[in-house]
Amino acid sequence: MKTLHYFFTGFLLIMIWSCSASKKQAGSMNASLYNNRWKIVAINGAEVDTAKIYRKDGLSFNKASSRFSGTVSCNSMTGKFEIGHNNTISFSQVAITKMMCMDMSVEDSFLEILDKVTNFELTGKELKFTDGTEELARFEPI
Repeated sequence: MKTLHYFFTGFLLIMIWSCSASKKQAGSMNASLYNNRWKIVAINGAEVDTAKIYRKDGLSFNKASSRFSGTVSCNSMTGKFEIGHNNTISFSQVAITKMMCMDMSVEDSFLEILDKVTNFELTGKELKFTDGTEELARFEPI
């Protein structure tokens, strides 16, 4: 009976520890979203031609204000974002400057997918925007 007691106590401690580690990992995953500037490297599964990126300052996410800002290619953009359960994300009140650049394809493609983004993933050193199933955009930290 005493052995069974030790077994259940050990099992309970392992379960508590694994839940705690899982929560810490989720918290650090979101923290890295906020502590980086992100450059776009792929849209809709296709690698982005870096020669078409004129301003390379990337996007940043401010946790306190729930706002994002920066550039994807040419124009500056800003807006609000909201993060929900299970890494859902939505964007609103997006504003963008209207400078004309030699090639607007990266920026235009990004703006097309922005309304479709429903989730984000942080894996290793990549940030991915998805529609819940398909990768729509992929970023790397600058």
